[in-house]
Amino acid sequence: MVKNEDVYIEQAIRNVAEFCDVIYVDDNESTDQTPQILDRLQKEFDHLHVRTISDTIESNEKLIPYFGTNTWVFAVDGDEVYDRNRLPEMRRRLEAGEFDDWWLVLGNCLHVTKINEDRSQAEGYLAPPSSSMTKLYNFSLIDDFPVKDERLHGTPRFKDGGDAPSKWFYFCRNQSWEDSCFRCVHTAFVERTSKPKDQKRVFGVRLNPPQIYTLKKIWKDYSFFYALPRAIKLVIEIMLGIDSRQKRYKSGGRITKDVSEFFVSGAAEPHQQKGLTIQ
Repeated sequence: MVKNEDVYIEQAIRNVAEFCDVIYVDDNESTDQTPQILDRLQKEFDHLHVRTISDTIESNEKLIPYFGTNTWVFAVDGDEVYDRNRLPEMRRRLEAGEFDDWWLVLGNCLHVTKINEDRSQAEGYLAPPSSSMTKLYNFSLIDDFPVKDERLHGTPRFKDGGDAPSKWFYFCRNQSWEDSCFRCVHTAFVERTSKPKDQKRVFGVRLNPPQIYTLKKIWKDYSFFYALPRAIKLVIEIMLGIDSRQKRYKSGGRITKDVSEFFVSGAAEPHQQKGLTIQ
């Protein structure tokens, strides 16, 4: 699911295109060049399927047919750029059954606060000690996935009645950033759209689609009392500078890493696409 991600969305998709058998993209009514980029990529990749959604809860629909099947579901957001040179090794290990007993596989991640112009180096915070946000789910272990506001947010019902945290495998706790075959550059703290002034923000902090969705619910009478406490909590956290993303993704010291392997030729910059009419 994406919303106004035109700076990194093309690179994010290209980097996982060979790893994935099918790719679903739900565009939550983007107003920058994200829809045009997705339309062009959909014409290039036969296994890429794009649609526009107005409500984040719609993103759950595509998951339902995969419950209980021999399927790995890879949740990739528009600000997550994976190392596509390492993903073939990760796929081989998945196909060999190395992770069959794990529900969730989390990789090594660099949460970026600054990236240089040619995207060869980036500054940020590593997981660990920060949390990893990479998300690779083993749907063969579950019967159902009761959801909240968007896809993969909720608690699964396991076939054996087991507990989710006991089934998590952390690459980032077992391998270094340099050695990992499953690693990601998370551009959460740098501008991800060519139209930053059009973004919904609270005290300068960009809101993600689920946060926007929560605030919108306040104006719907049927869900007012459900949404209001969550909206108040969100605004207070942002006012106090304790936005959940800051807490999860900015632990430890800030470091600089070579990220040239993540940003390879093929993905055009948003400013290079303004003249396109193929969409």
